[in-house]
Amino acid sequence: MSVKYQDYYQILGVSRDASNKEIQSSFRKAARKYHPDVNKSPEAEEKFKLLNEAYEVLKDSEKRKLYDQFGSNWQSGQDSQKYPGWDDAFQRKEGSGNFYYSTNSNFDGFDFSDLFRGTQGFGGNSSFKGEDREADLTITLEEAYNGTSKNIGLHVLEEGSNGRLKQAQKQYDIKIPKGSLDGSKIRLKGQGSPGIGGGPAGDLYLNLNIAPHENFQIDGADLITQIKISPWEAILGTKVYVPTINGKIKMNIPPGTQSEQRLRLRGKGIPAKSGPGNLYIVTKIVIPKVISSEEKKLVEQLAEKSSFTPRTDNHVFV
Repeated sequence: MSVKYQDYYQILGVSRDASNKEIQSSFRKAARKYHPDVNKSPEAEEKFKLLNEAYEVLKDSEKRKLYDQFGSNWQSGQDSQKYPGWDDAFQRKEGSGNFYYSTNSNFDGFDFSDLFRGTQGFGGNSSFKGEDREADLTITLEEAYNGTSKNIGLHVLEEGSNGRLKQAQKQYDIKIPKGSLDGSKIRLKGQGSPGIGGGPAGDLYLNLNIAPHENFQIDGADLITQIKISPWEAILGTKVYVPTINGKIKMNIPPGTQSEQRLRLRGKGIPAKSGPGNLYIVTKIVIPKVISSEEKKLVEQLAEKSSFTPRTDNHVFV
């Protein structure tokens, strides 16, 4: 009997250069869809067997290498009789939907029974870990900085009394660790989708997003804010109060401070687990639009006596 061999890559819905992670992800997604415990359609069981057969080969680098080498024409759906020995090597057990390897045949000395080990008798007895789930959770900068507890409600899939999955609302008590960063994740073990065939539930991952803040920009664990200073404060230096998450503190502005200059307050950023970030104060020199006649005279005197010029000869535009 001639057996038309299947394209494992096509069965799993992946490209021939797919990574192991892509193969595993595609298999789990498809297996959950066609598992006999979930899908009762007549073709689901056969589809499930093919998925397992394909995954058993492609998940193993050595088996996959041999498959790619000897099965280069399988994608076009060529019959296995084009490869001498395949018809004798692979036979179907009577009354069974599974293939078994006949030890009476040999293909260049390679035992192909290894390729299909574990594919016998899948039926409804296989178990799979449930799918991991993700959800976004937006928190304030203060909550990320200090840590907090929150109660949130999420839509989940639960197994009903009839054994089928149904959507439900579930509440979670979440602890936000102190020093959480934007984009970090919180893992809730076993709170993902339920397992199949008695397998464990997947995990729930909460992606933390820190909401924009009126006073601070966020750059990893660092915080950035702006302070306005006058021209004479920039020239002479001064002390000003600057905002931090825990309130205002006094900071020294050194003489000769430039506009858009960054002044660092070490360790005043987010207290991340990897180490506290810094708070950067960006100066902005503000010029008064209206000045008194006395102030104008003082500025004119400064302009007359000062030898400073911000322009040099090689930066003159004609």
